[in-house]
Amino acid sequence: MKRLLIVSSMTLLLGAACDNDPAPDPCEGVTCSDHGTCLVDADNQAYCECDTCYAEDGLTCGREEIEVSADITEPTVWQSHQTITLTDYLYVSSELIIEECVEVRMVYDGAIYVQDDGAIKSEGSEQYPVTFTSSETTPAAGDWRNIEIYPSAAADSRFDYTIFEYGGGYGNGFGTLRLLDGGASVEVTNSTFRNARLHAVQFEPGSQIVGFTGNSFDNIEAELIQIHPEAVASLSPITSTNNSRDVVLIMGGDTLTDGTWNDLGVPYETDGYIYILNTITVASGVTLLMGDDLAIYVQDLGTLLLDGTSDAHVTVTSAQPTPVAGDWRNIEIDDSASTDSLFRFTDFSYGGATGGADSYGMLYVDYIAEIALEDVTFSDAMTCDIYQRGTINATNTTFNLCSP
Repeated sequence: MKRLLIVSSMTLLLGAACDNDPAPDPCEGVTCSDHGTCLVDADNQAYCECDTCYAEDGLTCGREEIEVSADITEPTVWQSHQTITLTDYLYVSSELIIEECVEVRMVYDGAIYVQDDGAIKSEGSEQYPVTFTSSETTPAAGDWRNIEIYPSAAADSRFDYTIFEYGGGYGNGFGTLRLLDGGASVEVTNSTFRNARLHAVQFEPGSQIVGFTGNSFDNIEAELIQIHPEAVASLSPITSTNNSRDVVLIMGGDTLTDGTWNDLGVPYETDGYIYILNTITVASGVTLLMGDDLAIYVQDLGTLLLDGTSDAHVTVTSAQPTPVAGDWRNIEIDDSASTDSLFRFTDFSYGGATGGADSYGMLYVDYIAEIALEDVTFSDAMTCDIYQRGTINATNTTFNLCSP
């Protein structure tokens, strides 16, 4: 009897232990596709809390792939977990918001046209940028054309923490991001342009730059930026690596408002005659490469300040790879200009092209014009350094005069 009692006690204990076994873990074996964390809800059911850029689909985390063939005619949001493939040109005539992480794959030779009150608001972040890229299996520079913003578009298009790559195709001969003349507007911040066949950004006359800061350029096959003179003062320093033409190309035209041409970290190059009709300051450290036979004219109460310092001169020289005297013409201070123009700690070289029968030097000062020169140097002029008719107030500056 004693032995039977012991066995019964053991049986009761084992039964009690089985009744207390823990319930199985609902997340056991659930990986959320390695893009999220498995959690358990109040009903003891597993679900995935997905990482940024991914969306839950059952017990997996993935990205949604969408083909877009219809134009944007009503407010639209491309969400952070989406990869968008364009099948043709895309016309945007309403607000298009693009969230962080979105990848937009551009069809070969494709483009996006923003017009008729449309706007693109590309809202990337430092960790999760928006990317405009090629849809080709093996992408290459110039696979797609560009994004063009028309004057008829809304004034609030912007690109923040956005990557533009493999654009600038030859189809229309324009840059990867292009603002058309007549009032198109954009803000571009913290963005990267890379692997472009043509120049990365093109700002045509009359276009407006709300902001342009924190941007970088890598492996661009033409000029980094093509811009009209009025908008140059809107640019801030850039980062530049591995580019074929490390310059900002200034088209010919007028400046109409006061502004400063900042040291961007790369030179400016002129691509036409520039007319200074207001007060333009060229900041210390700037190198201004003058195109073949080109000049800058200061007139109509305009003022030009070449504002170098002893540690960071302004340099005005030839744009030619192998410069020679007379590659470019000059800077002309017209009778109609203000009397406040000042060049200091500025170095001139390889200018003074004749432009006619006589040379007018690298600096021409008209009959009643006036300018101050402080610590300015001249070298390698075609005939002479300065053609003087007006007044020159020179300090620590030596130059050769042309005969009036």
